[in-house]
Amino acid sequence: MLERSLVKQHFIQIKYDLVIFVMCFILYGWNELYLKEQSSIMNWFFTGYYNDILAPIILLSYSNILILIFMKKKITNFIGLSLFVMIVGLYWEYITPLYKNSTSDIYDLLAYYIGFLIYWLSTKAGDITKA
Repeated sequence: MLERSLVKQHFIQIKYDLVIFVMCFILYGWNELYLKEQSSIMNWFFTGYYNDILAPIILLSYSNILILIFMKKKITNFIGLSLFVMIVGLYWEYITPLYKNSTSDIYDLLAYYIGFLIYWLSTKAGDITKA
């Protein structure tokens, strides 16, 4: 009975992360096709940082889906996830420009961390399996 309950919890968590994952890709597409093209006072945000906020949310939701499916657990350690996002962000900002035409921006690291916090808070707020 306990295993059946655990499977149900994992299924609920996978659905939750899948919804987050899909919604972020919809928001990404909306930004690429519409928001970046609008000339407004917020154009700097949508062209420079909006996708950077979405990136860790997409990365973490996808990672947790795969980990839940294949390892039957979910990564929930705040410090571990925080370090993971910052290491990935440092790679994207300072290693990627060595082999791809991109510009490093320290504020992108802040955007990645904000995205991580949004993901973290949304999963804590949406953690209905603990009720």
